[in-house]
Order: sequence, then C-alpha cells, then structure tokens
Amino acid sequence: MFTCMQNIKKIFYLILFLIYLFIYILISMRIGVFIGEKNNFILEILYYMVFGILWIIPILLIKKKKIN
Repeated sequence: MFTCMQNIKKIFYLILFLIYLFIYILISMRIGVFIGEKNNFILEILYYMVFGILWIIPILLIKKKKIN
C-alpha cells in the first residue's frame, strides 16, 4: 500500500509539473513576442536568461521533496 501511495504522489507531481510547464510556455511565448518586437538586443538577452532559468524552479522544488 505504501508503494501505491508513492506512485500516486509521483503521478500527481508529474501532472502538476506538466500543467505548470504548459502555462509557462504560453506566457513566456507571449512575452517573447512582445520583447522581440522592440528590437532591443539587451532586452532579448535578459529575456532568454531569465526565462531559460525560471522553468527549473518547480523541478528543484519537486526534487527537494525527495520523491523517489
């Protein structure tokens, strides 16, 4: 029974992460299009740096919970 609860927990976190990733992609694409229209090279570099790292935060939180 304990392993069944662990599997359910893993599936729950996976589904939660996929929903987060889908919403994150939609929002970051919209912001990227807006920034791309500005033709500002420094702003584009900052955008790629921030949004390239930002999606990792939920993975770190899930890993911190030590879901095996």
